[in-house]
Amino acid sequence: MEQVLIPYEMTALPGYFYRPNDSEKPRPTLLVHGGYDSIGEELYLLVAAAAIQRKYNCLIFEGPGQGALIREQHLPFRPDWERVVTPVVDYLLTAHILTCWMRSTGAAGKLGLLQSVGR
Repeated sequence: MEQVLIPYEMTALPGYFYRPNDSEKPRPTLLVHGGYDSIGEELYLLVAAAAIQRKYNCLIFEGPGQGALIREQHLPFRPDWERVVTPVVDYLLTAHILTCWMRSTGAAGKLGLLQSVGR
């Protein structure tokens, strides 16, 4: 597991990046964020563990209104969530996590987005 900070407006979104192993083998990647007041850590058992078992990379991130962003920076939810997800995808492309996979397979990208809600 690697803790990451994803550039977002004038701050950063905290996240956790999980790989099934330390190899650089290209893999599909699942982006996961929680609902309402969730925190990234709780999503490991709900989603990331199963993704890793299935050989997926998994990036869990907290957005405005969630986790550290609401507690420490007082950033509220925003209705245009695409403005939150876009920098996360950009981060993956910049970090070469997705681009290496796309180049090696010729795919247009294997990326999933999942919101986990409810308890």
